Amino acid sequence: MAGGPRAGWIDLPAARHQNAANLTFADGHVETKRWLDKRTLQPVLRKQPELIFAPNSADHAWLRERASAVRNPDGG
Repeated sequence: MAGGPRAGWIDLPAARHQNAANLTFADGHVETKRWLDKRTLQPVLRKQPELIFAPNSADHAWLRERASAVRNPDGG
């Protein structure tokens, strides 16, 4: 999950709860996140996923920080 200027979404997170989502983590805790970036708030189109570029997205960075495995910690 690349961050910074190379950030992008393939599968957007849900935004069905007033532009927010509830995320459940492996340790059992739950966080509610209200999405701030308009690139994250896309309507569901029910089509083949494609990359949605979102450079420097605060929403992408928030989710990346909480990912269970950081594949490239330098953000690249």
